[in-house]
Amino acid sequence: MSTGPLPHETPRLRLRRLAASDLRRFQAYRGDAELGRYQGWQAQDDAAALAFLQATAAASFCSAGEWFQLAIAERASDALIGDIGLHLHADTGVAEIGFTLARDAQGRGLALEAVQAAIALLWAHTPAQRVLGITDQRNQPSVRLLQRAGLRPYAMLDTVFRGQACVEQFFVLHRRAAPAPLLRAAADADALAVAQVLIESRRVLMPFAPSAHTDDDVRDWVRRVLIPGGGVTLAQQGERVVGVLAVSTVAGVGWIDQLYVLPTEVARGIGRCLLAHAMASLPRPLQLYTFQANHHARAFYERQGFVAVAFGDGSGNEEHCPAVLYRLDAPAAAPGPALRSPAGHGTRVAGCSTWPRPRSRPRWRAVWRWRRRHRPAPQPPRIWRPRQRQRQRSRPRRCRRRRRA
Repeated sequence: MSTGPLPHETPRLRLRRLAASDLRRFQAYRGDAELGRYQGWQAQDDAAALAFLQATAAASFCSAGEWFQLAIAERASDALIGDIGLHLHADTGVAEIGFTLARDAQGRGLALEAVQAAIALLWAHTPAQRVLGITDQRNQPSVRLLQRAGLRPYAMLDTVFRGQACVEQFFVLHRRAAPAPLLRAAADADALAVAQVLIESRRVLMPFAPSAHTDDDVRDWVRRVLIPGGGVTLAQQGERVVGVLAVSTVAGVGWIDQLYVLPTEVARGIGRCLLAHAMASLPRPLQLYTFQANHHARAFYERQGFVAVAFGDGSGNEEHCPAVLYRLDAPAAAPGPALRSPAGHGTRVAGCSTWPRPRSRPRWRAVWRWRRRHRPAPQPPRIWRPRQRQRQRSRPRRCRRRRRA
């Protein structure tokens, strides 16, 4: 791994290492309580901040398992205006990013320029395959910045930050775009791969509802019950199973029983492909259950037209986690075009079983009778008389009164 990608310049900024000379400006924006409201760091005294700057200046670029701070400086003056934190997770191919920008430097697009440059450094000098961004949902400027930088949301989890309950929103950006997944029916040989998707997805994306069964029990259930029962569709990329869909039909109602995507492949459109397959193959109404705390899944289903129709307290599921029932009804039939009747009388709406009653007489006769009945009363004849020319009076002259000298 290269240790010398810095400094890195952009049209307006310079990404470089932090230095001891940055102490005054570093403490100025790190001491802003409003700026650090949603940040993981806390204000330090000058001695602790100086030790932090010196340690960061000597650290190697993005060592696995360690945070590395990049200085954001103006290119013209090299003055410090913020910093970016990069954390390369050990043995996972994931890099996490965080950013802080002084308040007087905000509103000019500098943060977006710095984040995009930092991501480019990660692609060029680290083995990271994904970049993660985590922010408080209340921090809307950071949410918008991550979205403008190309990161896509994939999870929202309830948590407690500094003693306050909040919702953390997770974003991800993949190094390479993936092709559309191949959808196929599951076979007995896919049992281990299917179970792995279910186990990893529950563990990473739904920590609020831990599984009531061990991993071995899940593998055995998939092998003996889920796949032999039919209705299981797999999303495959290359040789890997990256998504699982299990559906059923009960009393004319379609049900989505399982819909999981491998955590390393989220935000690639795999879940949307699986859901579209279920919507095209199952009858209406279509129903499914999900946990109330699974905010991202609920927003995903609601975007596809599902409506929450019932809420439970969790007493009916093994995890004892409150759930919500979603329902998708059949779309209302759109009115067809107006069609002319064969005889040319009136109109007929497509799908209507009766024709309008044809008129007994041509229309012009009815119009003629109406005009005769409503014609105005006769007026006496006018006598022509020559028009007499009136005598026009000349206007009286207006004399100005002379002023006396």
